[in-house]
Amino acid sequence: MTLLKLFRGFVATIVSVSVVAATLLFVPTAAHADPVACQPNSTWTVVKSPGRHKVITHASMRENFTGSKITRTIHTHHRQTVAARVRGAASLSAATRGKIFKVFRAKARSKFNVAVKARGSRTTSRSVSVTHTMRPGDRYVFFKGVYKVRSRWDLRQCNSRGTGSTVVKSGKALSYVLGTRGGVGCKKNPPKRAMAHKAKRVYC
Repeated sequence: MTLLKLFRGFVATIVSVSVVAATLLFVPTAAHADPVACQPNSTWTVVKSPGRHKVITHASMRENFTGSKITRTIHTHHRQTVAARVRGAASLSAATRGKIFKVFRAKARSKFNVAVKARGSRTTSRSVSVTHTMRPGDRYVFFKGVYKVRSRWDLRQCNSRGTGSTVVKSGKALSYVLGTRGGVGCKKNPPKRAMAHKAKRVYC
């Protein structure tokens, strides 16, 4: 009888420990709560890495079939205007627009090692004089171009639980770096990195 009682007591103890362990296993703890990713309902802006490309702002065509070289100064026609601004942010405060452009400008300097034009700047819409020597037997583009720099920005808003955010508004930050002016013959093959390559591809 004594051994039987001891055995029954041992079994009861094991069952009790198992129940307690199982109960503890399923008790909710702080570790199972949703992680806090941001301040609930807060908003902030994110400016992406900028890119740049060539833009021909002024261009005019001339040709030389005189049989000899000719140097000409041409008043080129306005083709495009590039402005330094924050696009798509009309509903945002002036301070927020300024902050977006400031971050964009800093990222452009870091990536391209150049200082883009300040917000509010724009290329001229007046004609620009360009001097170039034309060899005989070809058509020429007299041009002026800039490097346009742009970046996407997003306005993000945290949800009410603070567990994540969504994009509620987007736009672009734009500016430019002064490029070059010159001339290029339509029979020439300037390197792709040159502004002349862009001028030839667009206007020849």
